[in-house]
Amino acid sequence: MENTVPTINDKNMSILLVEDDEVTLFLAKLLLNKIGYDNVDTCLNGLEASNYLKNNSPSLIFLDLNMPIMDGFELLEEMRTKNLCPTTKVVILTSSSRPDDRLKAVEFANVIEFLEKPLSKEKFEDIMAVLNSTKAA
Repeated sequence: MENTVPTINDKNMSILLVEDDEVTLFLAKLLLNKIGYDNVDTCLNGLEASNYLKNNSPSLIFLDLNMPIMDGFELLEEMRTKNLCPTTKVVILTSSSRPDDRLKAVEFANVIEFLEKPLSKEKFEDIMAVLNSTKAA
């Protein structure tokens, strides 16, 4: 499946939310749906996401770091070693403000942003601007 970098006007782009807190997951999906993005799937941990990525190639992943079963960093490492969705962009969306987590996240080429929860319309628009600037580059 061909994976193209989405543009800010591409409401059909596929988004994957990986978050173990069901309320946070629900609110993030609700926000994305409200601003016009309906192609949004969800996973409750990294293992679910890994299985999802074996058969799907979303344009963008919002990834929590601290999750049971398989955390966000373990998922990123699995994506790298198994070459899962190498062109998919990842936004870390976490409650962690640890500088070590931020430094570790930038070691992964597909991570384009590190944000603290919650997802907001403004944060999403900033991410889309980053995606559009990398597409133009």
